Amino acid sequence: MKKVLIIIVVAIIGAALYVASQQTAEPEVVVTETTPQVDETFVVSGERFWFNCADGTRVGIEYDETADKAQLAFRDELYPLTRTEAASGARYENTELGVEFWENQGEATVTTPVFDEPFVCQAS
Repeated sequence: MKKVLIIIVVAIIGAALYVASQQTAEPEVVVTETTPQVDETFVVSGERFWFNCADGTRVGIEYDETADKAQLAFRDELYPLTRTEAASGARYENTELGVEFWENQGEATVTTPVFDEPFVCQAS
């Protein structure tokens, strides 16, 4: 009978220690392919505009025209872009990543190296 009581006490102490260790542990942060990576040094303080593409993709662009910068939200990623010359409309790109956003009269074109064809989207 003593052995059973000792086993029960040890089991209770073990369970209490396990519960206590779970409560003090830091939560694990898991970064996946769909977790947007934000460059903290890239700050855009403008208004975000949204565009809907034919395949259902939603594209967001936030401009900071005073710094000639923009941040593109596309397919669960955030891309810092810099303004570049355009014959008409607003054109921003990130030459290192091969990403381009061009908007003219409510129609936006998004080009990335991942997709063969550019995405054509309408202002929402």
